[in-house]
Amino acid sequence: VKAVGRAQLSSIYACARVARKYGVPVIADGGIKNTGCIIKALSIGASCVMMGAFLAGVDESPGEYFFQNGIRLKHYRANNSAAAIADLNRAMRNASLVSSDKEQRGGNFSPGSPSKSKLMYDPASPNRRTRSGSLDLQQSRAVPVTSGVSGSVVDKGPLNRYFPYICQSIRHGLQDMGTKSLSLVWERLFNGQLRFELRSPSAQREGGIHDLHSFSQILYA
Repeated sequence: VKAVGRAQLSSIYACARVARKYGVPVIADGGIKNTGCIIKALSIGASCVMMGAFLAGVDESPGEYFFQNGIRLKHYRANNSAAAIADLNRAMRNASLVSSDKEQRGGNFSPGSPSKSKLMYDPASPNRRTRSGSLDLQQSRAVPVTSGVSGSVVDKGPLNRYFPYICQSIRHGLQDMGTKSLSLVWERLFNGQLRFELRSPSAQREGGIHDLHSFSQILYA
């Protein structure tokens, strides 16, 4: 579920209410910053959550490490970011050039031949052509739209050390709610027994670490 003009938790709950009637799972996508976000998404009706940036810092994720201000970081790029789309288009163009070059050397290529036209779509191009070479009007107004960002994330070490911390945090969250399983959480959610309350920014600050000159926090070892 991706929120479009609505709060993310509200959109998950609205979709989960309908999906539950048909046995369709719901995926919460976006806004997962910590394990608290995972617990909130699951308890509001999501069957699972997307954790792209959340797991991007582990050793098993693709990307190069680098140091900045003494902190080990890793490059992160969302699948539909501008950089990812540009690389995809570049790879598609290179593959097309290699294929055309092979056909020319094989002697089976004739310029303008409909049978050899490539069915490729370049988001940077306003037009798309079919195998027959005719203009596809349905895609003639297509404009590349990105829905991701490129940046960097903090190194989180190997996944086998980080993932147990995530699982245990979710168990603690369910324990604090007095439930032992997600199925019980969802049952209480949709029959009105599970309630949520809004917290003001002041309440959130009071609920966090405060009145200390400095502190260090280690989430997992």
